Amino acid sequence: MELFRSPYVVITLSPDRQIITNDWFETTENMSDEQYESDMLKFAELAQVYKPKYHLIKSINFKYTISIEMQEWTNNEIFPQLIEAGIQKIAFLVSSEIISQLAIEQTLEESNASAFQVRYFDTENDAFNWLVK
Repeated sequence: MELFRSPYVVITLSPDRQIITNDWFETTENMSDEQYESDMLKFAELAQVYKPKYHLIKSINFKYTISIEMQEWTNNEIFPQLIEAGIQKIAFLVSSEIISQLAIEQTLEESNASAFQVRYFDTENDAFNWLVK
């Protein structure tokens, strides 16, 4: 079920599997920090409302480079909300865009991210299987 759509991401929920998904678009290449913040705040709000256990991030088309400042912002503003919402596992479909991927991985190395089990996958099926097992 689609919960939110912007030019950069669609956020969906699979209530039966308790999975909330961010499917990022290639348009993220032109996304500003403000747009990243706005979409991430909307995601955190939806996680608070629906309280899924699992989060799937489809980052294959994610082209936005998360700066050090935005990594810190994500760690301080978003991760605490996801912890409070009850998210336990985060699965990534990995991007071929190495710079963006490294920024994603660095963001998850921050202290608040240690509250989650995190794994990286190259197929959606493998990611789903890990999330729900």
